[in-house]
Amino acid sequence: SFTGETYCFKHVSSLVAITIQKESDLKESVINKISFEGANTNLGALTSYSFKTKTVSVKTAKDKMESADLGVSMAEEESDKTLYFILNSGASLSDVTFSIKYKTEGIDYIAAKSNLGNSVLTKGNRYNFKLNITDGVLDITGCEIQGWGEGTDMGDIVINTPQTDSN
Repeated sequence: SFTGETYCFKHVSSLVAITIQKESDLKESVINKISFEGANTNLGALTSYSFKTKTVSVKTAKDKMESADLGVSMAEEESDKTLYFILNSGASLSDVTFSIKYKTEGIDYIAAKSNLGNSVLTKGNRYNFKLNITDGVLDITGCEIQGWGEGTDMGDIVINTPQTDSN
């Protein structure tokens, strides 16, 4: 039985929501990949749960979590597009690098931002980021953390100028 305070379902991971703003330079772009990376951060892992022993075992820890090919055409979206990622709790956002790969007018770009804040990914929390590119500069703004209920404003983050992607 999964009822009561001891046995009810509780989120043990963190949910990261990235909202790509339609009015940015990305409005005619195709979003190909999004990734989160950090040395020794264990952002993701293959895990299993034993109902017999009531324990969780980590099989393979990963310091990089990358989306599959997304192929999100912002030109076809009617409004902002939000993408969701589940990451392990415990990693410090100051150790995490966020990157986005996209194509605009036939040219592949990659933009990255290291140090997403001073918070630690906490289990059961949702981290909301708004992403846009204006005049070639990637911005992450409106950052907030929610306990999948209330939120806290984290301020604005400005990211580097995107470079062409050689891959």
